[in-house]
Amino acid sequence: MKIAVLGAGVSGLTAARVLHDGGYDVTLYEKADVVGGLAITRNVSGYLYDPYGGHILGPKLKKVTDWVFGILPKENWQYTERNAKIWFDGRVVSYPFELSLGELKIQ
Repeated sequence: MKIAVLGAGVSGLTAARVLHDGGYDVTLYEKADVVGGLAITRNVSGYLYDPYGGHILGPKLKKVTDWVFGILPKENWQYTERNAKIWFDGRVVSYPFELSLGELKIQ
């Protein structure tokens, strides 16, 4: 069976890979010059920014990391140390907020 996947964002890449690994004939279409969809980082005049919000890849299982790097080889990734903080309720909380709830005061 032939299957077309539209969009090479994280979901499209994942769907295409799972279908391909399942034995399907998959063609992946992407209108942009690069893959990544909403999980891309742009470099403008030497400054990096995430136009659609921050993104994190930090799986705890090596199997997941190996699978992701099988789709997009590790040498094609750009690594940037993130040192972002959020001012919330009179204190500094680490970014991303939802992963730093343990830093908040219990009220």
